[in-house]
Amino acid sequence: MEIDAIGEILNISLGTSATSVSELLGQPVKITTPKVKVMKTKNFNIKTYEPAIGVEINYVKGLDGQNILILKESDVKVIVGLLLQTDFSDREFVMDEMNIGAICEVMNQMMGASATALSQFLNRAISISPPNSFSIDNTEQFKNKYFPKDEDIVAVYFNLMIGKLVNSQFINVMRTGLAKELISNFGLESMAPASAPVPPAAPAPAPAPALAPPAATGQ
Repeated sequence: MEIDAIGEILNISLGTSATSVSELLGQPVKITTPKVKVMKTKNFNIKTYEPAIGVEINYVKGLDGQNILILKESDVKVIVGLLLQTDFSDREFVMDEMNIGAICEVMNQMMGASATALSQFLNRAISISPPNSFSIDNTEQFKNKYFPKDEDIVAVYFNLMIGKLVNSQFINVMRTGLAKELISNFGLESMAPASAPVPPAAPAPAPAPALAPPAATGQ
């Protein structure tokens, strides 16, 4: 699998969506530097993110599959607090109807913008279902629900910065089938290594000098 291509595609799509999230939250947002890992489900671990919040996104047009974002609950508290203009720093964050709605609103903006960027990048119409957010208490609970088989999965780790409030990471995880579909229309020329530049074209041969007209002969 072209890991570099996956990183480039998702960097373009999710990096572009940062603008929409920034406008929604009133803070500068940067989503950068994806690191792509292909691994067996049994080796996937999110303990450093627990307690975590998951966001499930299903593609309904243009792609076939499911994307899941995994964010730290502490980062989600900041995001929801900015959207609702509420300070959660000194109280427990509860996944109630209001907070779930706020998370889904932000993720809908983010992933909707991402789908638009993907549409332009892959030259096909892509749309998503409304996001579904949920709590993740531990890694095994999450894997049993979404990846019950020990299969290959693709995990993409992004840096997330929101003003001076968040400097963290989140994970975008998917099955390899969706990852392969994402890169199926990715031009092979875009995947050529930078160390192997295309050689310059040979210069065109200089035109032959025009022949002088024959000298006139006397009559």
